[in-house]
Amino acid sequence: MIFERMLHTTAKPALAWGLAIGALAMLTWAQAAAAPLMGLWIDELYSLWASDPGVSAGESLARITGDSNPPLYFALLRAVRALVGAPHAAILALNGLALLATAALLLRTTQRTGLTLAALAALALSGPVFFYFQEGRAYFIGLCLAFALSWLAALALGEDGARARPRLFATLGVLSALTHVYTALFAGCLAAGLVAHGLLSKRKELREAGFALGFATVAAFALWLASAYGRLGNVAWIEFSNASVREAFWYVRSLAVGPGLMLAPLALILGIGAVALPRARPLFVAFGVTAVLFVALPLAASLKTPIINGRYWLIGAPALIVVLVMLAREFARERRRWASVATIALLAATAAAGFVQSRNFLRSEPVWRGAARVRALAADCPDGGIRVAGAPSFLYAQASGLPESRFAQAAEATHSDACPVLGWFEHVRRAEGDVLSASDQDLLAELGISADPAGVRIERWPSGYLVLRSDD
Repeated sequence: MIFERMLHTTAKPALAWGLAIGALAMLTWAQAAAAPLMGLWIDELYSLWASDPGVSAGESLARITGDSNPPLYFALLRAVRALVGAPHAAILALNGLALLATAALLLRTTQRTGLTLAALAALALSGPVFFYFQEGRAYFIGLCLAFALSWLAALALGEDGARARPRLFATLGVLSALTHVYTALFAGCLAAGLVAHGLLSKRKELREAGFALGFATVAAFALWLASAYGRLGNVAWIEFSNASVREAFWYVRSLAVGPGLMLAPLALILGIGAVALPRARPLFVAFGVTAVLFVALPLAASLKTPIINGRYWLIGAPALIVVLVMLAREFARERRRWASVATIALLAATAAAGFVQSRNFLRSEPVWRGAARVRALAADCPDGGIRVAGAPSFLYAQASGLPESRFAQAAEATHSDACPVLGWFEHVRRAEGDVLSASDQDLLAELGISADPAGVRIERWPSGYLVLRSDD
């Protein structure tokens, strides 16, 4: 059977190569199809500011290390931007290189080429990758690291001779700690899962791999945290409540699994695998411990400092992909072909649902949609001629490419008859309704503009709006 050959054999991986190349082509198509919806949001503007290759080395270091996130992503983006001038092209180039580097690492360090390529194809066609590939933040590299760690762990947990590599696990642990807090968290939780199964099964190599991963991750993360502790106030915007936790779970489920009705077949496949596949039980032990800790530890930490966010938790989604690919392989090995096909069909369904949901999220993402319009209209405006609110003025300048002096906070702005753009407000948070349903008078009041609504024109979108002179 075609799926059995693809998942089980390594001697002739031509089918898996075709699948992986096809998956990359589909990922490219998906990004091109979503391009009209893409834009830069506030954290991505920080990434571009922090990675600006035009500033001195000292200033660049201060920017890269000045965030409440670890520095690796910003440093890599700065290196790429030295070669790729267009900001968004540099973001895509870095994420593409991260995916290719992950594939190269796993293909070089594992002997199961066909199986590894099939898993990489499943990763490339997943909702988290569809959504995060185009973003200028550390999430996509975090996904790649979580996948690499999960795949190496899954192969080491198997009984077919795959070798645990403590040094490789330790290296990936350090990279995880320097990429994102939740990547470090995932690496530490996976380390605990490997140690737990190593103790239960008395497999020394798994214990060594787990301890190497755990110690390297904790040591690197502790060193970074010691230097960044004073900046943790940057996450004060995160809310910890029943509603926020439910929203975070919904976010993860929507991109990693799909609609709520898909949880039933997922649970059924996992349940059948746990009962009917003795060879897969190490996966359930190690990844079960990982999942429990990955969910429980942020909840516990949030009692003191809220850190729950769906974007962060989604970094661990590749572990589910790895488990499902391994279950499909084990079902095929045991000649339970109907279960193998059902598992692959579920992966395909999650990919389709993830693509749809990623487009929905892109439509509603609070990107700086007014930037191009302001850049085109306000090139000759005087200093302080454009009223802004919400975000600091330097972010409006970064988004539009205009001098920061061109913008003034609404409370400080002066009236100007020489600028066609009277006001610009992005990332609007309103107590009632959204921008699309608000009255013109309310929007003008938010920017402190006293003009008659009949004398101005307001261009609006769900998360922001522009106030223009009516004759422009």
